[in-house]
Amino acid sequence: MAVFLRTDNHLNGGERLAKFVESVAEGAVEHVKDQVTRVDVYLGDENSAAKSSDNEFRCSMEARIGGLKPFAVTHHAGSIDDAVRGAADKLQQSIHSTIEKIGQKKGRMSYAGDPDAAVDLTAPQ
Repeated sequence: MAVFLRTDNHLNGGERLAKFVESVAEGAVEHVKDQVTRVDVYLGDENSAAKSSDNEFRCSMEARIGGLKPFAVTHHAGSIDDAVRGAADKLQQSIHSTIEKIGQKKGRMSYAGDPDAAVDLTAPQ
């Protein structure tokens, strides 16, 4: 699985930021890591240096899981760290919810919440 980070021209995407984002993004998809091909992360400063607000930073994450449409979420926060963590939480919840629905439609229990159980999303039922 690959994690790609892009930032707007108002943010400096240094190595510390890249490692932090990669760690948080990987944690968000840990329960389906074998099915995830990539996670794209985009960080932006909504107000740039001109103004300041409580929700100054935006983090968008998109995860691609084999056999499913991409999952995309966005979170706004007052700090880059909070924006990344918030987006990761939303991404994890979105994936978990979808896997649960797939399991219910196919008449079987989903193991999305169990990190020791692998769910093959591409296997025919």
